[in-house]
Amino acid sequence: MIAGRAVAVRRPEQIEARHARSLLGMSVSPAPGPASGVVTLHPPMTQSATTASSLAVRCRQPVEADLERILHLLDRAFGGWPGTSGLRAAPIDHLRWKMNSHGLAKEAHLVAEVDTRLAAVAVRIVRPAWIRGTLRLVRDSVDHAVDPTLQGHGVFSRLREHPTPDADRRFAMAFGPVTHPSVRHVLARTGHHQLGNGVQVLYKPLQVRRALSNVWRENSHPLRRLLASAWIPVAYLAWRVPGVRPRVSHLPLATVDRFDGRFDTFAPTASRPFDFVVARSRAYLNWRYADTRGGRFRIRVASAGDAIQGYAVTARTGDRGVIADLLTLPGRLDVAHALVDDALDSLAETGAVSVMTWLPTRHPYTGVLRRWGFTSARRRVDYRYQPLSTSASELQFLRDRDARLHVMPGDSDYV
Repeated sequence: MIAGRAVAVRRPEQIEARHARSLLGMSVSPAPGPASGVVTLHPPMTQSATTASSLAVRCRQPVEADLERILHLLDRAFGGWPGTSGLRAAPIDHLRWKMNSHGLAKEAHLVAEVDTRLAAVAVRIVRPAWIRGTLRLVRDSVDHAVDPTLQGHGVFSRLREHPTPDADRRFAMAFGPVTHPSVRHVLARTGHHQLGNGVQVLYKPLQVRRALSNVWRENSHPLRRLLASAWIPVAYLAWRVPGVRPRVSHLPLATVDRFDGRFDTFAPTASRPFDFVVARSRAYLNWRYADTRGGRFRIRVASAGDAIQGYAVTARTGDRGVIADLLTLPGRLDVAHALVDDALDSLAETGAVSVMTWLPTRHPYTGVLRRWGFTSARRRVDYRYQPLSTSASELQFLRDRDARLHVMPGDSDYV
């Protein structure tokens, strides 16, 4: 959600290397995402004037004419934006994609002005989600930035505290990962809570020698180097050696460019086992993974006749692969095995050194991934939530260590 210096909230690849490594246990250069269509932002619905450290700060919703100024501010604050490796779209198109995640997303974004100068921006992604069987909207703060020359004047505090009652009534909660330690402290004081079933990073080497080289380069601690030298070869053998490699069902798998209408039937059924899961409708999946303004993904679908059994989405981030998304019909772990096997083979063919993904610690797919040689990177992705239109008691289950959650890298803007 919020990270970086006091000037900006950054994604991991935009944070200094040590913060990225603390999150993923490896170097990070995230992969592209998806998207299409041009966002049309409406005129400001709410405005307010206030003073922060003697500056007159006015907060409002952005309009179409603000996009170039927003891009310029993000680029200055982050030292280059978006910073996503392999992104083919122009930065302004990527920004339009990100700000058009949902029809109501325009109500979630905010900008702050000092006189006529754009001083700060809050870009948020809006996602539909199933929360205990009820379809709601959640928002994720993905790119927050303050003009570097205005740090220390309380501009970001004014932006964060700006009341948006009309918008808040539309969103059940704020939900997303936090990477920066100082931000965790701030959020803990403002009603943001940790998940009880924490999200863990899982890692799988595909090339032993290069994977070992990466770990030794990124970790100076002798014990970590020793442990890595032991488990990386073992994790590799769990995938490559006959008799150790899991047996998989020979299911028909197809590569697709877009998600079709069958996913509007598949996704609600596949989501039923979970108390919280982003609603993977056809419209959302095509925005997330099939729009080249967001990045490049490989979509693989398992089907039986015309019925979807499951799908997996993979991407490359530098020399590392990512399983961005994986979902099957309830109980179909055989489909999950087949999709993971296929994902590892395809990423190996592209020359990926290793593969990363993340899941809640207690999740039905964790055992599948471990069977294929994925091990814990000893790192967690610190997801936080804050109730908005939903009461704290209704969301209390999220703090349960056994909560049935489905959260993967594609449910963020990290890939």
